Amino acid sequence: MTVQSYLDDAVAAMTPSAEDRTVASAHRTAIQDAVVSGMDAFRIFETGSWSHGTALRVWSDVDYFASMRHVRPSQSYEDILELKNVLADKLRWSARSVTIDRPGVRIEWPSGPSTEVMPAHVTSDDDYWIPDPKGTGWVKSSPLKHNEYVNGTRDLIPRTKDFVRLVKLWKYRSGAPITSLYLELRAAKYLREHQPFAMMLDLTGFFSWLNAIELAGLNDPSRFDGRRITAAGDSLLPLARLYAERAASRADQARSAYLASDYLGAQLHLQQLISP
Repeated sequence: MTVQSYLDDAVAAMTPSAEDRTVASAHRTAIQDAVVSGMDAFRIFETGSWSHGTALRVWSDVDYFASMRHVRPSQSYEDILELKNVLADKLRWSARSVTIDRPGVRIEWPSGPSTEVMPAHVTSDDDYWIPDPKGTGWVKSSPLKHNEYVNGTRDLIPRTKDFVRLVKLWKYRSGAPITSLYLELRAAKYLREHQPFAMMLDLTGFFSWLNAIELAGLNDPSRFDGRRITAAGDSLLPLARLYAERAASRADQARSAYLASDYLGAQLHLQQLISP
């Protein structure tokens, strides 16, 4: 097995199957019916890794925004609680559990990926206000623009989404406390700035670079209004940096072995990196 085929197999194993998508679609229909009929909502729409085409089997939730009609309350918990109560009632025969998991409501099903639904209020510039994960108010989110940014990177580098999946596989298997959104946008931005693309060298280079910048926050690459996206909360950032440092060490070892034509050694170091 070559180094490239090892990476290709890792991507294929973690890409949601057609059956996964069919189950997720059925869940979406049930959620849509519940939210539209049970509370003041226009619709739900998919956001996050499933909508970006970067979801991982087993690990990635299916994320939805529930677009609300009513005036946004000052306390986001009001919307979250109402959403939770409606979903718990309407899905009581089909869902295994419905619980509040800020900034939204988490639904576990007997089969298929779990779901997270967040109340959302559209803004004048087509962003959305969603519950603040760290507080009681609201923060702005630009899911459609983030999707456009990732897809725009894919148009430049066709294997962008495979690359992002490998980065996120490291996050989930290592337990690194870094947000998926941060890694996804950092990875897309890195690829735009480091062309031409070579999967092995860019993957290992990305982790070395991530450690070198110490997981610095980034300006939202989909906008230019000064919004910052952080890797982790203040309390978790020191731990997240330790994970990045460990990943960089393994990435450097894999790259050194690869450049020395020690392909078996490179693969072993890659396994330690993305499947620790």
